[in-house]
Amino acid sequence: MQSLKPFQDLTRLETGNETSFSDTFDLPSNIEDALEAYKNEARRRNLQFSLDVSQSPSLVIGDCKKIRSVVQNLTANARKFPNDAVSLFLTKT
Repeated sequence: MQSLKPFQDLTRLETGNETSFSDTFDLPSNIEDALEAYKNEARRRNLQFSLDVSQSPSLVIGDCKKIRSVVQNLTANARKFPNDAVSLFLTKT
């Protein structure tokens, strides 16, 4: 399991909220669920939307709600300036 502390720190800086939870959760499933609405919108707009979590760690320790929020915000920002596709890659380092 890997810690998602760096992403949580980013979220805390953006929101000014110091509350944090450290739960074990399935990162790929959390991200896929968080992006379902964006995938549907991309289909509606005839944009290619791809998500590759195959290299992502499965179980991680962190705040799943904050990670979900960060991923949704990054995707919303990327969606504002699409060419023909939005691609997200999550890798283990």
